[in-house]
Amino acid sequence: MAAVSPEAKRKQAEYSRAWYQRNKERVKVRTREWTKMNRVKKKAATDRWHAENKDKIRESRKSKYDIAKAKRIWLLNRYGLSEDQFNLMLIQQKNRCAVCRDSFSDANKPFVDHCHNTNMVRGLVCSKCNKAEGFLRNPNNARRMYEYMLKFELCYGGKN
Repeated sequence: MAAVSPEAKRKQAEYSRAWYQRNKERVKVRTREWTKMNRVKKKAATDRWHAENKDKIRESRKSKYDIAKAKRIWLLNRYGLSEDQFNLMLIQQKNRCAVCRDSFSDANKPFVDHCHNTNMVRGLVCSKCNKAEGFLRNPNNARRMYEYMLKFELCYGGKN
């Protein structure tokens, strides 16, 4: 059998990718149907592959979960924030909660405060302030809570 040139391999791969893109839905349907009809065969093949590749799976799982990378992906996908934008917010807020001004640390991590209707990012807050804002739900409730707390200020020991 004659060796296939790298150029021919590249062209075949390109053609296969284009064909798959044109027929993606059809392929998905056929794959689902085949899997439904061949559950036992599919499970046996999967189990066999897993048994033969335990080390590969273990290494893959170790390398896949990079906490810093997961955080970057979460910030970008959830809030549209790059890591640089997040770090800039930390600097602008002097590494402190936008509400209570407590410093962020390993024990007091920053949370991205955002509007649930528009997904607009408002700032970085600590866990307690994030929960309080969620419980109060709107500025009117926050104002009423503030007035209520002022009424009984002595009960709080004069602490801000």
